Amino acid sequence: MKEQVLFEKYRLVKLLSNGIGGEVWLAEHTRLSAYRVIKCLYKKQPFYKDLLQEAQILKQFTKPFLPQIYDIEEDEEASYIIEEYLSGETLKDFILRQKCLPELQILQYSIQLCEIISYLHSEAAGVVHLDLKPENLLVEEDALRMIDFGSARFVKEDKRRCSFATRGYAAPEQYEDCVPDVRADIYGIGKLLQFMLANSKGYDKRLNRIVAQCTKQKPTERYKNVLEVKKELEALLPGEGKRTNRKRRNMDTNILLGVAALENIEDSFIVSVLFAGYFRELTGKRIALLDLSDSRKIACLQEVFSDSKQLHGERMGFLLHGVAYYSEVGVSEIGKCLAEGYDVLVLHFGISTERYLTEFLRCETSYVVGSAMPWQLSAWEGLERLFRTGGKKQVTALLTAGYPEELDNGMWKDVVSLPAVKDVFLPRGEMAKCLKHLLFNQIK
Repeated sequence: MKEQVLFEKYRLVKLLSNGIGGEVWLAEHTRLSAYRVIKCLYKKQPFYKDLLQEAQILKQFTKPFLPQIYDIEEDEEASYIIEEYLSGETLKDFILRQKCLPELQILQYSIQLCEIISYLHSEAAGVVHLDLKPENLLVEEDALRMIDFGSARFVKEDKRRCSFATRGYAAPEQYEDCVPDVRADIYGIGKLLQFMLANSKGYDKRLNRIVAQCTKQKPTERYKNVLEVKKELEALLPGEGKRTNRKRRNMDTNILLGVAALENIEDSFIVSVLFAGYFRELTGKRIALLDLSDSRKIACLQEVFSDSKQLHGERMGFLLHGVAYYSEVGVSEIGKCLAEGYDVLVLHFGISTERYLTEFLRCETSYVVGSAMPWQLSAWEGLERLFRTGGKKQVTALLTAGYPEELDNGMWKDVVSLPAVKDVFLPRGEMAKCLKHLLFNQIK
């Protein structure tokens, strides 16, 4: 793998992992200017045939939550599986960074996991994964995507015992001289749920019973199928167990709004305050504004409003017009605030969009505030390239000046001209109409 370009079209960017079976590289398709993942499987390695089966399994799927196989190349030393590059971070890294997850988020991730596994177990797919662990799930915009099918098997066709198993997540029968079935994945679901609960400050204790049922030592004592697990998880959702629509959420769920500045941090902070105050007025819910930028905007705001109420705790904060303002915080505070019961978090990123790109693009809705005057268009183009790298093409542009048609290139979810701000804490008239348009999906 010393070559810089494979098969005259894949430029190697960086090594992602290196194991006994081979190497995994991030590569760029030089003709399409698109990223790919290349798994190099060395033929002289003992598990070569087992690892090669991943391509045979994935090539039949075209689901958004699974990586797509584009091609399989081969030379004398190895086979090369060319896969779709999935952006995001592993569930393990996500939880370690957030420090803790609120119960609702745990339920949503667990239900999504059940949906993915149920599809794999279906008659149409007929696959067991057999290596469910936090490192094999990616979090992207609050959606889970599954990777690494090196241990997967076709249920009907493959009667070999499992070659690979991850201690702490693999079912007991995977270490025995038998052929694991779908109940091994149910065990894995239980261990993943247990991992998420261990990183939560508080949750419905009925979840412990679901974990215990999933992880019974004997396969026959576990749930019969994944749909049974999913049904019990859905029963714990707020709103009489109804599923949360990930594309269109209501105020029964947590909402994250991200606001960044093109060049002027004053503009993005004002919009953040407008969003927080508007949500508070219309819903009466618990709202917090977290300043993730390096500015002292919230501290300055507190100095101006000396009658604000100081909030006691680990982080520096105060209460003003029913909104909690927190300054000098890091991304780990996002999970903590959700765990403390805040319904809406408005995250102010300032101009540091690249620094916190993952967090900004993971928000329910993301906004960039700036002017579209001719001399600032190059800055917008730079953000477009950055967002494509982050894997998301739909961010709303809020214009303080200039013309929306200057940015009408299909990159932006919406391009909106902001009216004049008359009262940042109590928006009325044209500003109220504008905010209602921007936040329509969140306040319905």
